[in-house]
Amino acid sequence: MINGIQHIAPQEDQSPILKLKIDIDRGVPDQYLDISGFCILDKSFGATPKICLSYGNERAIFYFNDARTERQAKRFGDRSLNAGTCSFQDIRILAQNLPAVITIISEDNTQQATVASFVYDDIDQIYDILVRQVESKTIDLDGLEAKIRALPNEIQTSEEGELLYAVLNVIRHGYEGTAEADLLAIRRLYWRRRRYMKYPKYLKLLNEAIAPREFSSHGVNLKFGDADISPKFWKNLNIFVGFLRKEFGPSFLVSGSLLGLVREGGLLPHDDDLDIAILLPATSPEEAAEQWVEVKNNLARRGMLNEPVMAELNAPFLKPVRVDGIAIDLFPAWVIDGKMYVYPHTYGDLKKSDVFPLKKDKPTKALIPRYPEKILEINYGADWRIPDTSAKLAWAQWDENHKDFLKAKAFENW
Repeated sequence: MINGIQHIAPQEDQSPILKLKIDIDRGVPDQYLDISGFCILDKSFGATPKICLSYGNERAIFYFNDARTERQAKRFGDRSLNAGTCSFQDIRILAQNLPAVITIISEDNTQQATVASFVYDDIDQIYDILVRQVESKTIDLDGLEAKIRALPNEIQTSEEGELLYAVLNVIRHGYEGTAEADLLAIRRLYWRRRRYMKYPKYLKLLNEAIAPREFSSHGVNLKFGDADISPKFWKNLNIFVGFLRKEFGPSFLVSGSLLGLVREGGLLPHDDDLDIAILLPATSPEEAAEQWVEVKNNLARRGMLNEPVMAELNAPFLKPVRVDGIAIDLFPAWVIDGKMYVYPHTYGDLKKSDVFPLKKDKPTKALIPRYPEKILEINYGADWRIPDTSAKLAWAQWDENHKDFLKAKAFENW
């Protein structure tokens, strides 16, 4: 199947063309493209114009069908002589012969009008090779990258060239190195600046290539429904939480991770990262920000922070190294006058005694709040016990509540 061929429609000011529709079948075998459609031209082109397919030094002539299309004849009959026999089919182009142009030649051979151009550039060809390799589960990353490196520099550094290379990097490296962060940067430019407009097409192909892992706004992750969450994983996670507690303060599961354990008895199948809060000794939002920056710097010095992704997300939570390949988000918590603050969702809505002393979830031995139902109601609302994957979190309100923390001077060089 050829996906990358681009169809370039004629300019609207080509007045001989009264109506045009082009249908492309990319699913035919042997790298062919089948073209069909209809074209209605003004009277000057006569009743039996011809269709010309040109590629390289070759030309092929086709003719409109004899079958009458009464609807089109009735609509355009006073302006066109070919409205009753305007459809065409069985025009076949071999991909390697592109670029190609379809023109209409008038009955008396004195006029012609371009109705479609088809191009198949170098990046599109490499993309289609990748499509076929993904389908056959035999991806030759070295060969594909060599093809990209052989292209002229202006093509390699074009938006589509960069997008293709970023996708190949994620297929090769997953969440290792900078591959994940590089594609997150492209994702941001697509959603915020409307650049890299072929990102959705490449994203679909990427996720087929790396399944069951998936690339999303969180980076490259594995949904818990597809992961092997074994006792060994919980043991390793609890060791990591013990490290956080020793270095920075009491640490416990929150948000989606806590919701899964309490409501479902395990991690949510559609979730793909763990949420952990760290209680800081701060007594003000500004102090919490200062201490949170210290936590970040400490983890970075130890090589325990995913700095490329952190730099791209630019958010006030931390992305440490993964535990058994599972991503983790760290969030700050602090207490002021006996009231709990947990960024982003809890803003003095709970007493410290609602959270501490922490307790262990029996099956996993993971540390969770003393009364988890209370913090889950603040995070997800009164109906938190009812599964609803479409529910939207109140990020705008939460950020407004925590504005003193988010706008603290300590975050100027975050």
